[in-house]
Amino acid sequence: MVTLPNVGEAVRLCERTRLSGFEIRLSLEGARWLVDEIRRLSDLKDAIRRGFRSVFRDNNQRVTIECFRNIRGVFLKVSTFTHSAVRCVIIPDEGWDSCWRELNNCLMGSVGRQAGFIQKELHQTVSLSKKSWASVVAGKEEKEIDDKLSNRASHFFLGKKGHAVLVFRSKSQHQWGKIFDGFQEVLGVKVDSTFVSDDRMIIWCPLEGLQQELLRRREITIADMQVFFQPWNWNNQVANMKVSCFQNWIGIEGIPLNIWNTHVFKVIGTLCGGLMAVDKGSLEMRDISFARLRMFGDSNGFIPGSISLPYEGSNIVLKLFNLDVQPLQTKVGD
Repeated sequence: MVTLPNVGEAVRLCERTRLSGFEIRLSLEGARWLVDEIRRLSDLKDAIRRGFRSVFRDNNQRVTIECFRNIRGVFLKVSTFTHSAVRCVIIPDEGWDSCWRELNNCLMGSVGRQAGFIQKELHQTVSLSKKSWASVVAGKEEKEIDDKLSNRASHFFLGKKGHAVLVFRSKSQHQWGKIFDGFQEVLGVKVDSTFVSDDRMIIWCPLEGLQQELLRRREITIADMQVFFQPWNWNNQVANMKVSCFQNWIGIEGIPLNIWNTHVFKVIGTLCGGLMAVDKGSLEMRDISFARLRMFGDSNGFIPGSISLPYEGSNIVLKLFNLDVQPLQTKVGD
């Protein structure tokens, strides 16, 4: 049985005649390779076919195809080695016109391979659609996701939560708790909230009229704290997200090992208003899952949620985020 998990990004082969645990998953490139190998195997003579073995490797797994014989007949064994885990499926011969051919047919339909060698007895070429089932599944799923995320309506409503409005604080020093206490005093009504990022949250207005009034005003000042309103939609929620660096240590994820050094830390700091300090553990490379820095940020105490650095002829994107812990600090001079 051949299926397409992970939104069409992989191909799953499962034995229907044994327990459900006998299954493997192949990348699309691995599935294309398997199509070619089964085709090559079918052209070999029986004596050579029994010792057939071929291996495919990519970044995530190694795939092996083997053909062997025992007292029950000729079998095809396909094995995957992923993260030290070994899985395999067994496909009996039963004549090329049955199991192996059906498997190849299904695989080619999944990955969009041309199948000109099939049905030679009918003296015709069977050509598969240029669009594979993998691309159909992925395209359908992406369209459904895009449709859900492209909701531009300013009156977005979610069940008991209410009507959504995005709220932005102007300075990182302004505490969200005080902002929402001020909301209730000014608006005279209690509103629920959902955290999005350091610089923005969603508030849920119980009445649509309140939502429309906030969007009409666009901004208000509460106890010298200025906040801005925008209608909720996916673009507004994720555009130019910022991280508060006011009295916070910042984690930087995605720095390659060969440029993990003080110079790069200073470059990152320059892009974020200036470098204040570097965690001692980061300088000594005790943990390279992310670097720990303190930075000045802009005049409002924010830094970007991601930055881009040139690396080996291209650019890499580094993710920045707040850290809850306060690690040891080492001052960095100019």
